Amino acid sequence: MRVFFGWLLAALAFASLARAAEPAHYDIKASFGQDAALKAEVEIRLPPEEVGTETAFLIGERFTLRQASAPGATVSTELTDKPIGGLRKVTFKFAKAPTKPIKLKFAYDGPLNNPDTDNSGTPWLGPDLLELRLETMWIPVRTDISLQYAVDADLKGVPADFTLVFPGDIRRSGDRVRLHRTLPDVDTPMVALRHAATAKGPGVVFAGPDDDPLVETYRGHATAAAAWLQGWLGPLPFGDVRIVVVPRKGGSSYARRNYTVISRPSAEDPDKAGNPNYGRLIGHEFAHAWWSVAGPQTEDYWLVESLAEYSAGRYVEHFAGAEGYKKVIDAKIERAKGSGPVMPGKRPTREALYQRGPLLLIDLEHRIGRAKMDDMLRALAKDPPRHTSQLLAELERVAGADEAKAFAARLRAVDMPVVQLYAEAPASTVAAASSMESESRR
Repeated sequence: MRVFFGWLLAALAFASLARAAEPAHYDIKASFGQDAALKAEVEIRLPPEEVGTETAFLIGERFTLRQASAPGATVSTELTDKPIGGLRKVTFKFAKAPTKPIKLKFAYDGPLNNPDTDNSGTPWLGPDLLELRLETMWIPVRTDISLQYAVDADLKGVPADFTLVFPGDIRRSGDRVRLHRTLPDVDTPMVALRHAATAKGPGVVFAGPDDDPLVETYRGHATAAAAWLQGWLGPLPFGDVRIVVVPRKGGSSYARRNYTVISRPSAEDPDKAGNPNYGRLIGHEFAHAWWSVAGPQTEDYWLVESLAEYSAGRYVEHFAGAEGYKKVIDAKIERAKGSGPVMPGKRPTREALYQRGPLLLIDLEHRIGRAKMDDMLRALAKDPPRHTSQLLAELERVAGADEAKAFAARLRAVDMPVVQLYAEAPASTVAAASSMESESRR
């Protein structure tokens, strides 16, 4: 289950952005009743190029499906355990591919909460929390989990005293919430918290439980990382990023476009003040504002996670210095050795994405120097790469064809290449590292 959710979160957050000129659109009307009962009607408008002669959607098996229809379509349903168990697959078949947009209509009801979630028992709707995202399977999701859509939602039964976080416009009246988002994404994520405090910084809106020292740590890093990363990589592509800390028993952190959820662990960290990983986590998720468009099931996906993790390490170096950065690097070295290639011809392993890939980028920085590395990354941040060939072209521009060819080979190496991480770095690179702050203001 944990492996699946790691894949699913990635697929949700960073699916390919290719889409129709007029994106798909969800119109959601839903209400939450006693015992987290959900009643919903969803209309999905699909451009013809998103349909073909057949399209299929998934929804939680625990819901009673009252309606599933589309003009001219034959509809069938079946239970499925792909990509996880407990789902219902709804297939729409057309005699011929439509030439105009079509509308799929769903109506269903049932329990929102599902005991078999990656929240390790934390309900999606409880006395102090409402968390909606695709893993909830509360709305129909296309089976490839890559449909980009705009959304309008009218939700009733959201407690009026909950603080709401959503990557779009919010209108509230009592327990009724209207959501509107024009930026296409693969999900309709929302968090509502009781007893939450909010803050706004340069490029970030932050929310989390109040009177919590760890949340204060996250809040400080959210503001600082937003400012520092923009100073380094340039303005945010799509406006402010919403970050919310969710207190729950378990479950992972995740990101969508302009939206990040951080899981607040229940155990206290005695070394909270000196642990650079809190800042690394915030920096990583925030960096996805730039590194997010490569296909999640392709070998190019390292462009999403490895670049975000490298960027997070640079932020750690900024606030924790060389020693803090070394802690982050040291934690990766052993785990990277058995990871397999960063580009294996398919989606890389988790260790290749989060351990080996960042180490190879640090090594590349030491080989070509920080000035050239930053030149390359700033150029890529303006038009984030979907394919490794785009990064290699920029690398060739700043460092030459031989360096680009050598780096491409290291990405495909089966055994972990020997990397330069510390004293082996050229003197010019070490000097550049000490002047990081001045570089970030360019």
